[in-house]
Amino acid sequence: YAYCRSHYATRTFDGYAYGFHGNCRYNLASAPDKEDVSGFVLDSKNRKPYLPFRGTVTDELWFDFHGSNYVFGDEKRFSFHVRNLDDSEYFYNARFEVTFIDNQTGEIIFDAVSTISSNIYLSTEDYRVTLYQSNGDIVNVRVITSNNVYFYFSRYYWSAALWVNRCYKNSMTGLCGNYNNNDSEERILAIEYADESEDFGDRFQTDDDDTCAHGERLRPCEDLSSAAYDAAADRCDIVDQNPRISENQNFFRGCEFLGNRSPFYEACLFNSCLERDLHCGIIGDYASQCLSRKVPGSADYERICDWASKTGCEEECPASQVRTIVFIQGVKTARFFFNL
Repeated sequence: YAYCRSHYATRTFDGYAYGFHGNCRYNLASAPDKEDVSGFVLDSKNRKPYLPFRGTVTDELWFDFHGSNYVFGDEKRFSFHVRNLDDSEYFYNARFEVTFIDNQTGEIIFDAVSTISSNIYLSTEDYRVTLYQSNGDIVNVRVITSNNVYFYFSRYYWSAALWVNRCYKNSMTGLCGNYNNNDSEERILAIEYADESEDFGDRFQTDDDDTCAHGERLRPCEDLSSAAYDAAADRCDIVDQNPRISENQNFFRGCEFLGNRSPFYEACLFNSCLERDLHCGIIGDYASQCLSRKVPGSADYERICDWASKTGCEEECPASQVRTIVFIQGVKTARFFFNL
């Protein structure tokens, strides 16, 4: 499997992270329809949350996908749209509005729903959809398609992510890259964005809004004093491949199965240079991936679950909320199970 994350920076399926700060509607990830595998389209739109923050954050998403009765040549049956109605400055705030339509039958499953009295769980042969609420406001949405593509949008640092199984390897397009286990193409994307942001943004823009802009590549760490840069690096040291701070060196021991941590550190440092609180999302993402394959109560689990207090972040890690993912790989399928 592979995942992409749209956050303050884009983390591609092949693990490379780069900052993209346009505020138009862009294709984040797409897979073409094939005779034996149904495709999908995920678009995203960013916004500038507050000053002096100079980047953008994910604000709105469109997810179009097929149902279980997919036949090659069909139009995509389902359209799922979510946007954040909250425009405050705090990165933890969210008030999502959800619209979900069955294009085949015309049924409007959710019609601009933004308040619910309790969590909603829908499960059919075509999809599994979950809406989580806090004080009546929708703060987290999750969708799993019949072909086991998993999408979520969370209030935590306004973060969206997409998981795909190996059926989609070498066929993806969009800002999230092509999923071929080689990040060289994504590194080229970052260079192209730095050289000519307009041409780069035009390539991925999916609407004709001429009031938006593609932004410019940020180099936040270059603007800092030596002391500020060192402080930013220290906030991310725990997720570095070779931590400099002695007490951090064994914190993520047992997570080696996730591979080299350098892409996480680079993304964390970028965010940390932008603003002191922005390192938390990347570190939390890494910790969640590792915890998903740890046994609750084990030494590794208990240590890693304390990542938030260790790094000065606010998010805690209650066992009931840890994402557990089990992958059962067949010839053409991968099944996702999420205990939340």
